[in-house]
Amino acid sequence: MSQVDQSGSDTDTKPADDAIDKRPLSEAQAELAGDQTPWLRLHWRTLVMHFVSEVTKGLPVLIGVALLGGIFSGWTIFGLSVTALVIIAAILRWTATHYRVTPDQFQVRRGVFNRSFISIARDRIRSVDMHANLSHRVFFLKKVAIGTGQSDRKRGGEIHLEALSKRDAEALRLSLLGQAVLDRTAGVELARMGRNWWLRFGPFTLSGLILGLAGVAAIAQALHEADLGRGSLGWLRALAEQISNAPVWLAVLEVVAAALLVMAVLSTVGYVLLFGGYRLSREPGGVLHLFRGLVSTRAITIEEKRLRGVEYSEPLPLRTMGGARLIAITTGLRVGQGSARGGSLLLPPAPREVAKEVAGSILGDNAPMVVPLARHDRKARNRRFTRAFWFSTIVVGLLALLWWLAGLPALWWQVALALYPVTALLAADRWHNLGHTVAGGYLISRYGSLVRRRFMLTTPAVIGWRLRQSVFQRRVRLVTVVATTSGGRQSYRIPDVGRSEALRITLAATPELMRPFLEPVGKSRKPKA
Repeated sequence: MSQVDQSGSDTDTKPADDAIDKRPLSEAQAELAGDQTPWLRLHWRTLVMHFVSEVTKGLPVLIGVALLGGIFSGWTIFGLSVTALVIIAAILRWTATHYRVTPDQFQVRRGVFNRSFISIARDRIRSVDMHANLSHRVFFLKKVAIGTGQSDRKRGGEIHLEALSKRDAEALRLSLLGQAVLDRTAGVELARMGRNWWLRFGPFTLSGLILGLAGVAAIAQALHEADLGRGSLGWLRALAEQISNAPVWLAVLEVVAAALLVMAVLSTVGYVLLFGGYRLSREPGGVLHLFRGLVSTRAITIEEKRLRGVEYSEPLPLRTMGGARLIAITTGLRVGQGSARGGSLLLPPAPREVAKEVAGSILGDNAPMVVPLARHDRKARNRRFTRAFWFSTIVVGLLALLWWLAGLPALWWQVALALYPVTALLAADRWHNLGHTVAGGYLISRYGSLVRRRFMLTTPAVIGWRLRQSVFQRRVRLVTVVATTSGGRQSYRIPDVGRSEALRITLAATPELMRPFLEPVGKSRKPKA
């Protein structure tokens, strides 16, 4: 593996951890005494929210204890004491938490017994993310997260203010990011939730699929704990007996159909809750503002000067329905914990045409989305078919060995033979999706099958290159080119290209970065005496 880096070629290459100063409050007293900017505290409704939340959490336990041991039993008193201590701790946290915005810094002081002082240089603030779950919305509050960069988030350095009023949260975002974030009348709407998106794409979202699996697991656990032979649950026992007595192929079809139906319903519900009310707009001053969510809302602000490109993603279920989603390649926003949770999602699962149009609007040019990509050669194709063949062979071989030695039903390895055509189709699709180019100031690459991705990264944002070769790649003289950047996933790859093509890509994207590492090819040896 070879690697080329260039420090200082991007304004955000400085580690984000240096932007946050956290120290004991006693060490910062002298510094704080010299600034007379008033301190602000969290909204008083925070106390009511914590009180209701803790009482709600403890109420089922208290009722159960009271029923078993009596209202005035020792366990009831113990439960009430624990609840009271939790509420008192919340009150102490509220009284000890203050924040303020100075001309140069955003400062927070918090802690009861171990008091600390935290400050962020205002020019290092990358995002002000406002989030409101159901508890916050009931009390008209918002949770505010101030971030300085992705690496900082990984180390837990992002600053959270648990609960501010809507007015105070908007005022804080205004102070940190500028007037443009509040001037909604002059903004240009780029996209909003379509009328039938939830029905068309909700059942096919991967985040909804995970939610569906969790729901199926919870239902299965509940049925396991219940007595299916009594009361209104007897019909479930009859259904289970019908499935167990049916032929294997019919039972499998019934179970799969039922599971898919449950997951589709839960996925649709999850899509509506996560992305309901979605709206993306461009505000004056070069700011993208995104709002989404029904029960739990999120308002995200992205400065376009921090934008490094866009990732166009098409998971296989969405691709079959003509859908796609967009993810921002930008500093200061999280990628990698699911598009539903991360703040970098620009467009939820939506029609492919809408995704392309929004990508062009954000980049200011439709060319990166439609420019032809260079195809990868037959060596890349052969690698995909070879891996598909060996994967299928290993699975079938293991099942056949278990049938031969341990008496596993022969049906298992016979069904597994279907892996050969399935994996061959996936291999063909993966090779067909491979492509790359450097055009219009963008490094563009497309790859993947189960999740097909096309990233469009601005070439000035590339701060280094890595050329990776596995043992198998070395045999066929292929390399994976990895462009490193300070935003998004922080590394974007172009898999399985030839060595000369890898050199051409790096030179076309960042000629000034690569030239110091090159030397002319020719006879440089001195003639023998």
